[in-house]
Amino acid sequence: QLTPFERKLEARPEFKRLRRLIEGAGLVTPIYRVILEVLLCALGGAAVLIMLWPRGWAIAVGALVAATLPVIRLYWLRQRRITKLEAQLADAIDMVKRSLRAGNPFVSTFRLVADSMEDPIATEFAIAAADLSYGSDPRTALLAMLERVPSVSLRGFVTAILVQRETGGNLAETLDHLAAVIRERFRFERKLRTLTAEGRLSAIILISIPFVLGAVLYVNSPQYLAALLDSPQGPMLLGGCVALMVIGVFWMRRIVRVPV
Repeated sequence: QLTPFERKLEARPEFKRLRRLIEGAGLVTPIYRVILEVLLCALGGAAVLIMLWPRGWAIAVGALVAATLPVIRLYWLRQRRITKLEAQLADAIDMVKRSLRAGNPFVSTFRLVADSMEDPIATEFAIAAADLSYGSDPRTALLAMLERVPSVSLRGFVTAILVQRETGGNLAETLDHLAAVIRERFRFERKLRTLTAEGRLSAIILISIPFVLGAVLYVNSPQYLAALLDSPQGPMLLGGCVALMVIGVFWMRRIVRVPV
């Protein structure tokens, strides 16, 4: 259903990471639509700042920030999808284990998971089953699924299957232990997220205070900020504040996030 231009755009190697990001987010949106969304957001942000604050540097920064919103949305959708898939993975592994013990091949096993479970894991196993049906070897199909969904838990599942195929062993027993480890890991992540909720809330409040205070001062006392906005050193000071705030955001994110 794509035009020749859209097909060429989809095949460009420069957009490989963007294409993987769209697939990881669970969307079927063509790349040209994402690029169009980026351009429209940039134009919209620039237009808003032209009406509210017609400064050259402010318009450029606003357009750049607005242009990143569609990409940030894709990252957020992918992370949410990965979290949901990890919550389903232990049950899917149990189903794979029982199917393999019954003597079913990989294609039938993956189709069983795709038909019995809900998205997003059903979609990923259905794609892997289709790859196997069309002649791909299990290693290629599993690594492609791992590339679409960069999850630590899924990497353990893929590694267990690939190692068993190369070295042998009791795959059902390995998957049984792996499912137990994934359940414990998911339970610990939920507990850890609860314990760090106060730190994340504090970070959100600290980040939002300068913007809220600046908006209140701009509405109630426009002349109070006029000296800063109209001064030649104003853009440099605001740029330094934004840079320091970005550093603070990443610093607080490193503090409240504990890798598991």
